Amino acid sequence: ELDRLIGIDENVFLDVGERRIQATFDAKQFEADRISAVQYVRFPLGPGLAERFADPRVIAALRVEHPEYRARTELSGGVRASLTEDLELS
Repeated sequence: ELDRLIGIDENVFLDVGERRIQATFDAKQFEADRISAVQYVRFPLGPGLAERFADPRVIAALRVEHPEYRARTELSGGVRASLTEDLELS
């Protein structure tokens, strides 16, 4: 199943309002022909986008657009509050 997802590192995004931010992955989790089952993902927001992410009026969604797997889910409620708290601490 993991072999199907090779290249996932180029196909994960965070949408904050109209902006799309590409995920960064830990390079140690990848090899040329395989990936790890566990991934560490970050989204470089910077102060301006972090502020928009913290605003519950701005839609935020996690998006995957890999040829073998497509998904989108809005981030809200407790999940978004927890992520916003992480942004404030860093």
